[in-house]
Amino acid sequence: MRAALICLPDAGEVPAPLVAGRSAAACQLELAIKCGCELVVVHGHGASHEAIALRHRTEQAGARFQTVNDVRALIGAVGVTDSLLVLQAGLWPESKHAIEALRSPAAIVVVPAGAGLQAGFERINLDRAWAGALVLPGHLLASLAALPEDTAPAPALLRVALQNGLPEIRIGAELLDDGSWTLLRSSETTERFERIWLRRVVGEGRGSGISVRVARGVLHAYGGKLAGHPRAFMAALGALCLALAGALALAWNGHPAPAFALLALAAPVAELAAGLAHIRAAPFGSARHWPRLRHLLDIGLVACSVWAIEGLWQRAVFAPFVLVAGLLLLDRRILPSAAEAVRDRGVVAAVLAVLVLALRPEPAIMLVAALVLGANLWPDKRN
Repeated sequence: MRAALICLPDAGEVPAPLVAGRSAAACQLELAIKCGCELVVVHGHGASHEAIALRHRTEQAGARFQTVNDVRALIGAVGVTDSLLVLQAGLWPESKHAIEALRSPAAIVVVPAGAGLQAGFERINLDRAWAGALVLPGHLLASLAALPEDTAPAPALLRVALQNGLPEIRIGAELLDDGSWTLLRSSETTERFERIWLRRVVGEGRGSGISVRVARGVLHAYGGKLAGHPRAFMAALGALCLALAGALALAWNGHPAPAFALLALAAPVAELAAGLAHIRAAPFGSARHWPRLRHLLDIGLVACSVWAIEGLWQRAVFAPFVLVAGLLLLDRRILPSAAEAVRDRGVVAAVLAVLVLALRPEPAIMLVAALVLGANLWPDKRN
């Protein structure tokens, strides 16, 4: 069996700073689950809000949860045939290379001493520093019995690992530079890291449609606060549904231009909701279904277009079907930045809102559909 040790601040200390509403301990828990740990041992105040949240998440993942206040209690919690994943307090572990190293039955993860000390990690010798993570065989925990009960567990277990000559796995200093393996030492460090982390997770705004740029701009500026608010995602999803419902109601009642304008406003909201879902799932989870929120906009475009065109249903359906089919084909392509706006549902809806005022709805929709089909002839960047 594999177990993991996560260390929390002592009772009465300042709560750990959060990155996008998540503590380093919560990130460590996701790492432990990804590494296949069946038992999560938390050293610290078991009745704290953070410990309770960790317990709930551990049980949801199907693992066992246990709290200890004495480092010697690890001897009884972890069997001699088990292995223990030890994570330093404040470590934000995200590197795939380091995670693969932690799947070993015994390992000490180290970094070059210069970069490690600058990042706040503990020096081992002149050449290397401990990277804040190791895997210890369970039978080595017996040596903890001689330690005082108030001994900090992570440094003590590092000493045990070094004394027993466990194999070392070195990770590059570049992992410390890009923030994929970071020690959060203070509120200032965490705030700076959160900005870097959000830009990496959300992505830069270049090479994307206007709706995506607007949503990413909001997430870069306020993504940490929004992701930390438990109702922010549902609020964004609710706003999207209200905008879609309003657009459909306007189109049904014979007001296509305002309906398309409302769809244009709904597009950045859909991207914002998808971005929040991605932040909440990162770094180890997946939000692969939520980016499909833009398909709700496709449904809105079809419905509003069909209701705007007068005549037989076959005539009313054809142009909207061609328009959305062209958009879906564009989604499968890698386009230059200059062509990204063509598949942006917000831009398409805004253009339709303007054109239906100057032309009749049917030729306006046909013209936009022709432009979208023409964009599919643009050379794919993969070729």
